[in-house]
Amino acid sequence: MSGDPIWSNEETQYLKALLSFNASAPSLSVTPQPEEVKKQSVGEFKILVVGAKGCGKSAVISKFRTDDLPSAPVKRDDHLETSCRHQIQVDGLYYTVEALEYPSRDLLSDPQLSHAIDVTEAAVLMYDIKNRDSLQLVKGIYELVRDTVGVSDYGLLLLGNKSDCEDDEREIPWADGSKVAAAFQAETTFMETSAESGENLERIFPHLGREILRIRQFKLQRWQQFLAAEAATQETKGPTQPLSRWRRWFCPWYRRKPAGPTVVPDYL
Repeated sequence: MSGDPIWSNEETQYLKALLSFNASAPSLSVTPQPEEVKKQSVGEFKILVVGAKGCGKSAVISKFRTDDLPSAPVKRDDHLETSCRHQIQVDGLYYTVEALEYPSRDLLSDPQLSHAIDVTEAAVLMYDIKNRDSLQLVKGIYELVRDTVGVSDYGLLLLGNKSDCEDDEREIPWADGSKVAAAFQAETTFMETSAESGENLERIFPHLGREILRIRQFKLQRWQQFLAAEAATQETKGPTQPLSRWRRWFCPWYRRKPAGPTVVPDYL
């Protein structure tokens, strides 16, 4: 028919390409799904991870953060701290954990370790169940924690790593680790884990998170008791009396480190 359009070779090739493109692109009509939105955290936990060289600190933290082990051994500078931030859920609420891995060189003679203890609220004391010396080192670290901040206001978890090793490789029985934790002058939880298999890894940081919340609540109650006692003292002595010796001692101690989500008044 004379009314039919006549296409040039170039136009014909263009139309074929266009029709072919439309026919093979149904996926373009699918609306891209938004990335998963991270839940809003209601607070943070700063947790120290410390132990002998080679006990698996980096592997545990990597597994905690990504649910996977690094493809190659992680080389760490023995003098530098490393940290990661990851969200966990505790009793239905979301918290951000900042896990601080402390370098393993000269731990007991490093003055910076005391500072790391002072700015955190709990610690994972890690040892290698295939190395008895690593458990002895943990005992020394515990004593440093006790002397730096006291054990009643600091969460502790004794963690034996590499629980998936062969029986003939194990130097430290489970019972020995449990006895060491029981001997600490604190409510120290003990467990064994394997960064390789992931055994118990999901329990470590939520458990310490609950312990930190318990300690914060205890501190808040102690603070409220202190304020009530001060108010009673002021009623007796009058508002012009100088600060009591108890108050001068208590306030700097209480402000040793941030209290986290529970905010303590800072008007003193």
